[in-house]
Amino acid sequence: MLAVIRHVLGIVVIFMMTAVCIPAYAQGVEPLRDDAPIVVAQAQYRREAPTGARGQPQPERRVGWTERVPPPSQGFSLRRFFGLEEAPQPQPQPAPVIRRPKPKAPVVRQERNKPGAANRVAVFGDWLGETLASGLDDAFADMPNVAVVRRIKGDGGLMRGDADAWAKYARDYLSSGQTVTVAAVMLGIGDRVALVTSGERAEPLSDTWNEAYAARVDALLAVFVEHGIPVVWVGLPPVDDEVASDGNAAINGIVRERVLRVGGHFVDIWPGFVDTENHYVDTGPGTDGQPTRLRLNDGVRFTRKGTDKIAHYAAVEIRRLLGAAASPADVPTSLGDTKGNGSFVDIDRTVIPQPDMAMPISGPVQPLTRAETSPGGLLLTGKTGLDTLETARKALRDGVPAAPVSGRADDFSVPRR
Repeated sequence: MLAVIRHVLGIVVIFMMTAVCIPAYAQGVEPLRDDAPIVVAQAQYRREAPTGARGQPQPERRVGWTERVPPPSQGFSLRRFFGLEEAPQPQPQPAPVIRRPKPKAPVVRQERNKPGAANRVAVFGDWLGETLASGLDDAFADMPNVAVVRRIKGDGGLMRGDADAWAKYARDYLSSGQTVTVAAVMLGIGDRVALVTSGERAEPLSDTWNEAYAARVDALLAVFVEHGIPVVWVGLPPVDDEVASDGNAAINGIVRERVLRVGGHFVDIWPGFVDTENHYVDTGPGTDGQPTRLRLNDGVRFTRKGTDKIAHYAAVEIRRLLGAAASPADVPTSLGDTKGNGSFVDIDRTVIPQPDMAMPISGPVQPLTRAETSPGGLLLTGKTGLDTLETARKALRDGVPAAPVSGRADDFSVPRR
């Protein structure tokens, strides 16, 4: 019985193979007929056309043999085997076109034109000074009586060029009849370069280099003193490089001393861009007190929020010089004599008057109906002491006294021996 089954299966297999192979062969090869078209394999047997006596090409002579090119094999199909029509093949769908948005051009904050402004704040500086100018332009946007004027040399620092290059640049502008009420200066981010004088090379922050740098600062400040213009010099910020940050801090020390000596005003923005351990941070509180990103990925440049923060610190001192109120209002046109009234603005404290500084008779007007998010122009740079607030809340609301601190007057514990 088993042998019979094997015999039958063998016959079925042979029959199926014959049924598949014979039609496929019949489809691929047809017998030649007398009226069959002649196909010449020109691509394989192409020859150069001979030229005649006069260089004219001769008619091409067909060479080759006749052949029938079989259609491509489609493989075995049960539908074709039983005489049924093939199911339509799915057509390939075109790949979806992804339209990417075109990158937006960088937004450049142009200088606001205020032709009728009685007070003009001229900003002198390198590309970092441009950052200050953009922020000040926004800070005084709603004060039509204050205009910000850019006097920027993007690739020029105090140590890049002649010793009197910046002094000459400022003197030429002020001598041209331009009215300047306050001069704001922010430059020096790229000044840590070697100084070569008389064939001798002085490395950055060496004694010789420091003396030369102080002389260039004095030369620029002398121009403002000569024209009776108060100057607000904004210090350099920390950067995401320890060596560069140390250099910026050293330059700030030199500039602070020279600015205060001539009665100028130095604004130290350093604490606003470091943590409690004086380390560089790229995030921190913005002008509204909320945490935000202040620096770009290169660790040097500033975001829009960081630019506004720098300008906020400088605007506090500029408003004080202009005699402006805390809220936007018309600014008096007379400033009085500011020589000899140097001050050092520390953003973590207040404006610290230097010795022999004449204190003003009255301070700025503070509106009582406005929510004060930044009292005194200062921003929160550290964490709020939540434990202290909770202790005060318990003491004032619940009457729970604070725990005594060892060594304080309310500590009545007996020390152990």
